Amino acid sequence: MSACNPASSLMRAMITSLALAVGGCGEAAGATTPRVSASVHGSAVVPGCTGTPVLGGLPAARGYPTGAAPVRPAVGDFNLDGKPDLAVANLGSDTASVLLAKGDGTFATQVEYATGSSPSSVAVGDFDLDRKPDLVIANYGSNTVSVLAGKGDGTFVTQVQYATGSSPFSVAVADFNLDGKPDLAVANSTSDTASVLLARGDGTFVTQTDYATGSSPCSVKVGDFNADGKPDLVVANRDSDTVSALIGNGDGTLAAQVVHDAGSRPNSLAVGDFNLDDKLDVALANQPAPSILLGSGDGTFLFVADHAAGNRAGWVAVGDFNADGAPDLAVTDVARAAVNILLSRSVPQDVR
Repeated sequence: MSACNPASSLMRAMITSLALAVGGCGEAAGATTPRVSASVHGSAVVPGCTGTPVLGGLPAARGYPTGAAPVRPAVGDFNLDGKPDLAVANLGSDTASVLLAKGDGTFATQVEYATGSSPSSVAVGDFDLDRKPDLVIANYGSNTVSVLAGKGDGTFVTQVQYATGSSPFSVAVADFNLDGKPDLAVANSTSDTASVLLARGDGTFVTQTDYATGSSPCSVKVGDFNADGKPDLVVANRDSDTVSALIGNGDGTLAAQVVHDAGSRPNSLAVGDFNLDDKLDVALANQPAPSILLGSGDGTFLFVADHAAGNRAGWVAVGDFNADGAPDLAVTDVARAAVNILLSRSVPQDVR
């Protein structure tokens, strides 16, 4: 059984409602854009705020019901009103929930849509080129992805499923053959492959092409890692302690993987320019601490460091949390049920 099996203790830690932190630090502080200034055991302090530190520089979270065991939410403007809405894969109920934003930081009651078995990841793209965002969902238990075309009013048509490799756990969207149509990449966690499904532009996809990865690929992301204008893939291979880089040829195919050491049991990865040298890097949620692979600009990477961030790193995301222009990291700590913020030093450097 794959180490990124959604029935694992990591995924069982997910709750059955989606918790969202909204707003600043209250009317008394007068803050409208929270800024993280320090990490305090998985919390963060907001300048101008007093009292107990709050998670991620935000006040207490407000929960919105979803289906069972929601994982990996995605953001898109599904009803085209200029307000970012939410979609989340419900691992335990074989559905995806859509929560439309009201524009004041709150959301309408969810609407659920059927997916395949054990949906584990969701992404957004315009697959039929009608300028209305659609959903794609990786179904771990049915070895498929579900595509749900958006109507532009916040609702979606019934899913269409496409075959992938075994136990797809993560899905990403990019135009791999440069034809202006968003394609799909999927990490298949028990067949040790990544699938690419090229789009026809009408909302349908051709049969997948599979590429070898390391053992138990749990996360896939897209970036132009060799700066040739063609999208590439990076895949976190949890059971082989590696990251696979698959360079895109620009025609919808990928070169064979180049394998990089990644530290212990990488479960999730994110992409950003962490040393501000205009070359894309990779951040990894390892066990127990996250690490960085610095990009060389030619599609290869250099493992540089583990960074203390709790006891059991689960998932990693990138954002500029202190508004200094440098990408920071948010890393979940499953052991302590916390999110740790790692702020960038914001100093361009070349360690190669």
